Amino acid sequence: MPKSFFEIYSLQSDSWRKLDLDMPTRHLNTDSEVYFNGVCHWLGKSTDVTYVMSFDFSNEVFFSKPLPLEDVHNDFDVNLAVLCPLLQY
Repeated sequence: MPKSFFEIYSLQSDSWRKLDLDMPTRHLNTDSEVYFNGVCHWLGKSTDVTYVMSFDFSNEVFFSKPLPLEDVHNDFDVNLAVLCPLLQY
């Protein structure tokens, strides 16, 4: 399987730029991707752990947090949602 790569489009320069990211998980097709406060969030999975994956567009940083239960995606219906879009943290 070919290695994934990521690009970001700049409106200012009208061009694509390749990002230097190492994303250790695969994307789960759950239709629960969300965008909130400049950060995209989605579900990802490594060999045996499900994560909330995030990408911050303001500083182009990728980060992930494991879900508290092992193999949640196979046992439960997991979705991401923004519950209060006016909430600031």
